[in-house]
Amino acid sequence: MRRALHALWALGCALLLAVPLLGCRREQAQTPAEQAGRPTVRIVAYINVSSGCQEPTIKLLRQLEEQHPDRVQLEVVDFGDEGEGNQRWKSSGYDCMTIEIDGSPLARFDVAGKPKTVALRQPVGFWWTHEDLRTAVAAAVDGSLQRGTEEGAIAGQPSRKIKANVVAEEVKRDGRTSGRVLINERPAMLIRVASGKASPGERAELAARVIRDWLKNPVKPDEIDREQVPGGWAVRVKGQVVAVATPTDAKAAGGAADQVAKRWLVGIRQGIAIAARPAENASGTSPEKPEEEGCETGG
Repeated sequence: MRRALHALWALGCALLLAVPLLGCRREQAQTPAEQAGRPTVRIVAYINVSSGCQEPTIKLLRQLEEQHPDRVQLEVVDFGDEGEGNQRWKSSGYDCMTIEIDGSPLARFDVAGKPKTVALRQPVGFWWTHEDLRTAVAAAVDGSLQRGTEEGAIAGQPSRKIKANVVAEEVKRDGRTSGRVLINERPAMLIRVASGKASPGERAELAARVIRDWLKNPVKPDEIDREQVPGGWAVRVKGQVVAVATPTDAKAAGGAADQVAKRWLVGIRQGIAIAARPAENASGTSPEKPEEEGCETGG
C-alpha cells in the first residue's frame, strides 16, 4: 500500500513539474520578442540632402520608416555636407545618388505576379519610381525581396520616350559671356569658355542640339555617360559627344576637367530624370530649380 501511495505521489509531482514547463513553452511561442526576431530591414540612402532637390524622396523614406518602426532602420548619408557624409559616399564606390536596401541598390520583387528588378540609383523617375521604392521596402519587410542583378535592372527598363524642352542661352556676368543649356528651364550645363572657334554660347547650342536629337527616340538611363578623350573628358548620350570638358574649362571652373564633365553629366541626368516623371507635379508642387551648376546628385 505504501509503495502504491509513493508511486502516486511521485507521479503527481512529475505532473505538477511538467505543467508549468509546458505552460512556459506555450507562452514563449507567442511573445512579441519572437515576432521582433525577424531581421531588421536596413536602408542606407546616399543623397545630397544639402541641395534640397531630393526632398520628395527623403520624405518618402522617412514615411516608410515611420510605417514600420520596428522593422525598418533608415540612415541618410548626406554626401553634400563636404565632410563625413561626402567621404563615406566616396568610399562606398558609388558615383551617384544611391539607395541600398539590405546592402544592395539592386532590388527584385513581384509586381502583379511578375518579377521586376530595379536599380535604386540616380534621381527618381528614370531608373526607378517612388512606387518601386515602396514596393521594394514592403517586400523586404515581408521577407520576399530578392537581390537583383545589373543585367536584370537594365533589361527591366525599356527605352522610354522623354518629352523635354532643351534650349541654349547666353548668360552675362561680370563682363563675361557664358553658354548655358537648360532642360525644361532647369540649368543642366554651364560652359564658361570658348573651345577652338566656338564661343561658349555656340558650344551650348551644339550641346543642346545633340541632346534634342537623342530625345527624338526612346532613350534609356544608361545612355548618358562620360569618358576620357584626347583633349579632355567627353560627356555623351548614346555614344554621341555632347561636349568635351577641356583643361581651359577646368581652369575657368577652378577644378579638373573630369569634374567639369561630371557636373555637366549630372545636370543632364537630373534634368532628364525630372522630365521622366511629370506626374510628380500633379499635386501642384514643382521641383526646385537649382542654381547654374545644377542639383548635385553625383556622376
